[in-house]
Amino acid sequence: MSVRLQLRVVPNASRDEYIGVMDDGSTHKLKLNAPPIDGKANKALLRYLVATLGVPKDAVKLSAGLKSRNKTVTVEGLTEAEVIRLLSDS
Repeated sequence: MSVRLQLRVVPNASRDEYIGVMDDGSTHKLKLNAPPIDGKANKALLRYLVATLGVPKDAVKLSAGLKSRNKTVTVEGLTEAEVIRLLSDS
């Protein structure tokens, strides 16, 4: 089982945090402390998701949006409900 998440990432925030679901009902907003330079925000995003969701590093992949604030991430081994619950509890 795998889940594809639509994310809106805000880099250069004061801390890493999950904000919630945006008005469109399907995009999740995250703030990251890392700058959007040399892939640092992408690496920080993957680290944040691995730590928050408690999955192995290879279970989280950035599928689209390498140079965009809008990203698609695939998470293996969890249902969408589990992912949302874990993100909301962080």
